[in-house]
Amino acid sequence: MNKVDDRLHAAAEETRQLARQLSITKFVERTETRHNGMLILASAFAVVFVLFGLIPLLMSDTNPPGGAEGALSTPSTPLETVTTIVTSTNAPESSCSSADTPVPAGTERLPSAVADTRDAVIAAAAACDLDALVSLAGEPFTTSFGGGGAEGLRSWEEQGQGELGTLLRLLAMTYGTIELEDGGQIFVWPAAATYESWEQIPDEQLAELGTLYGDEELEQLSGFGAYAGWRTGINHDGNWMYFVAGD
Repeated sequence: MNKVDDRLHAAAEETRQLARQLSITKFVERTETRHNGMLILASAFAVVFVLFGLIPLLMSDTNPPGGAEGALSTPSTPLETVTTIVTSTNAPESSCSSADTPVPAGTERLPSAVADTRDAVIAAAAACDLDALVSLAGEPFTTSFGGGGAEGLRSWEEQGQGELGTLLRLLAMTYGTIELEDGGQIFVWPAAATYESWEQIPDEQLAELGTLYGDEELEQLSGFGAYAGWRTGINHDGNWMYFVAGD
């Protein structure tokens, strides 16, 4: 009996040990499974945390100052298109023909009426005051032997062929006189226009013509036998009679 009891007791003890081993093994397996699950869950949580932690930072970098954190914003004001109007600066400006001509000084020994008219013509020509200039012209007044009158002064200027600078240069030269049959006189600029031949013109007066003409032009003028270039005249009563060129 004792032998049987011993065997039963030994078998029972083996059974209890086997059970304990099985329990420990299952516990370990459950622990390992739980541990692995926690690792997976922790990894997933870490990924989510990183993503949700980076997104606000990325969004805050793209937002302008003052924008709401973590929200994309659009410009508060629309872009404006600025249209620039370009004005051409190459267009030619109109310029009076007397613009670059010095104003003549006063002249002594002229009758007062003649001097007054000369001064008025100079002032109007220098100011390019065509209305005043035309009003100073006498009746009749000659700008062309083909029949041109005082309006020629205006039309020349309007056509870009103005001769107001020429008029001022003439009135700066020495004047001469032409005697009229009625005893009156015409005061003429330049004095060269009062001589019957080119050869009679004094050298100093020929030199004055050099302010208006070049050497080649003076050579051509000398071929006419007498001076036939630009000239202007005022009679003894102060009437401005002509501003003309030609025979």
